[in-house]
Amino acid sequence: MDQIGTRIVSGAYKVGATLPPELMLCEEYGLSRTPLREAMKKLHAKRLIAMGPKSGTRVLPESCWNQLDPDLLRWRFASSPDEWLLGQLQELRIAFEPEACRLAAQNGSAAAHVTIREAFERLASASADPSRTIDPDVEFHASIARATQNIFLVSISAAISTALHLQFQLAAERETFPASELEQHRLICDAILARDGEAAARHMRALIGQSRASLVEALPRMRGKRRRPASTAAVT
Repeated sequence: MDQIGTRIVSGAYKVGATLPPELMLCEEYGLSRTPLREAMKKLHAKRLIAMGPKSGTRVLPESCWNQLDPDLLRWRFASSPDEWLLGQLQELRIAFEPEACRLAAQNGSAAAHVTIREAFERLASASADPSRTIDPDVEFHASIARATQNIFLVSISAAISTALHLQFQLAAERETFPASELEQHRLICDAILARDGEAAARHMRALIGQSRASLVEALPRMRGKRRRPASTAAVT
């Protein structure tokens, strides 16, 4: 499933294309029919492929895909993430997170605000080592969503947590956690705890903008770090 899914999202299997016959795929991946069929069922459930007795197995248009499916997100980020992908994610974040900050400041309980503060403190403590900032950073953003007390926003946050984790994992490949981004996290936290929703939303927009610019600048260097030897670069 991982290997075929990665090929689909990377474009190796084009949208609308018919996948090779079952026997050919079994030979290519070194599988019997049972695990191959199980993989195909899972890809079908994710709406990446359609299967029919006459039309074969074909790749569905991207509009059918669940773009927030954790596996699909992982395959996208594994397929050399680029500025376009980061831009798409940042547009989603800018549509969602500033309003979550405003509502967290307005609706959050004292206990919820303590959780936000604790997540920030863990992030600040880990900031000297970017690889240790991933989990506390995701928790910081998730705790803000939970503090909104809006059941729909909480569900949306849960859906995009995987995307945030993958973005922060990519960001952790930078040599340092930018001090300006840590400062924006602090300002967001302070504004929410002061119940200043407008300031919290403003600082979240600033953070998302800084994060995107920093990642785009570092992408060429990250790709060099992530590049594997030519003999193992192809999906097999």
